[in-house]
Formats: sequence, structure tokens, C-alpha cells
Amino acid sequence: MKKNKFLQGLLVIAIIIGLFAWGIFLSNSNTQLKKVIKEEKEKFHYLDAYNKVIEYDLTTARDSVRILREKIEQFKNTDTLR
Repeated sequence: MKKNKFLQGLLVIAIIIGLFAWGIFLSNSNTQLKKVIKEEKEKFHYLDAYNKVIEYDLTTARDSVRILREKIEQFKNTDTLR
């Protein structure tokens, strides 16, 4: 009977130590994951800003091409009138 109680006590202590170690492991994992999430958010914001710059450049280039086409058409029209 005493031996049984002793083993139960050891089992309870082992479970408590195991849960404590598991809690520490999860805490470290959580900290590492928060760091990874922060880095990924920074990458996202960088790429989002880069995409906005590229979008602006493409819009500007499109408008420039439109203006150049209009100028070429005007030049062709004035050249054919001569």
C-alpha cells in the first residue's frame, strides 16, 4: 500500500514537472513565432510599398505613352495637311 502511494506521488511529481517543462517549451515557441510574425509583417509592408511604387511607375508610363501617341497623331495630321 505504501509502495503504491509512493509510486502515485512520483507519478504526480513527474506529471507536474512534465507540464512545467511543456509550458516553458510552449512559451519559447510562442516567443519565436511572434518574432517570425513580426518579420513577415515587415516584409509584407516593404513589398506592399514596393508594389505601390511599381503601380505608380506603370501608371505614369501608361500616361506618357498615351501623350506620346497623341503627339505623334497630331504630328502625322499636321504633316499630311502640308
